[in-house]
Amino acid sequence: MVKKLSLFSIGIIIAAIVAYFMLHTPTDKELIRKNLDNFNKLISKQGKEGAVTIAIKHQAISKLLADKCDISLHEISISGTLSAEELAAQIIRGRGMFDNLSGDIDDVEITLSPDKQQATVNFSVAVYARANGRKFDGVRDLQCHLRKVNGKWLFSGFETRKVLEK
Repeated sequence: MVKKLSLFSIGIIIAAIVAYFMLHTPTDKELIRKNLDNFNKLISKQGKEGAVTIAIKHQAISKLLADKCDISLHEISISGTLSAEELAAQIIRGRGMFDNLSGDIDDVEITLSPDKQQATVNFSVAVYARANGRKFDGVRDLQCHLRKVNGKWLFSGFETRKVLEK
């Protein structure tokens, strides 16, 4: 009797877990926010990194980017249309200039197009960096654009909206 009750209880728990995951598919906005957070983590750097780590991050960044990305980040002198590989290489090169680099994302506002195939994300990021013993802190008000490609949200553009002073 105890075995049957235990098996029945386990069966109910498994069925509840399966039902939860089947019914709770993430929304487009949740997927976009997750991509933004993943992108932020990949750009961040804590101390020295080996060649393998750098190569893995380069590849992971490339997978989050659309084939062509429109960039307008004038304060760091990057603008134009870049391929995913070119932009990932620029990001990796930029990361290499810092000992530590991180950002805190706030004020995220996601707007989906009517057909839900494109999105615009407005957000602010507080940047904390250290290079050669000097600290650099700042806040940037950014906008990024995403496109849905084969069911995945990929970044297709980045631009600075404002440089905010502390």
